[in-house]
Amino acid sequence: MCLRYGITPNIAAGISPFIDALKRYLSQREDISLIFPVGENELLALCDAYESLSSKVVILMCSPQKVRTCLDKAEMLQIADKLGIPQASHTSVTSP
Repeated sequence: MCLRYGITPNIAAGISPFIDALKRYLSQREDISLIFPVGENELLALCDAYESLSSKVVILMCSPQKVRTCLDKAEMLQIADKLGIPQASHTSVTSP
């Protein structure tokens, strides 16, 4: 996200400061009507804030549930298995 007026919080430092800065920025820029998130962290942040932001701007992404599903590799592998989609062998592990 590029904010001309102020410092953009590093999203890796936390979603709340990022979303708060985005909301402040949007309140100052009524000419912005669309957000096109790029990057996994940004997508997840907008999933969390979708309800509060989507009433102010159009967020160009799938529903938050679909975004989370697509970003969850283990869940996508299970879906592919259920649908019979060929894939490389894989195993899930829970510890080193």
